[in-house]
Amino acid sequence: MSAVPYDEITVKQILLESKLAKKTFYRNFESKEDVLLSLVRTNLRDYFHVVDAGSGDVLATIFTFAVQNKDLLILL
Repeated sequence: MSAVPYDEITVKQILLESKLAKKTFYRNFESKEDVLLSLVRTNLRDYFHVVDAGSGDVLATIFTFAVQNKDLLILL
């Protein structure tokens, strides 16, 4: 998404970039939106894992996560 706007990305481009077979892609995802949703869910799960294991300093936890995931957050 840093090189091509999300609206212009196609499943075909994802297949070419990831070198996945079409069958493999559709076994795991229904659409490009499903790929993005999966990525966001994974990152949110990681975030909540960090929060749950955190020191109680919520702001420090939020900013640490934001720094670690800066590129994705900017793209979103």
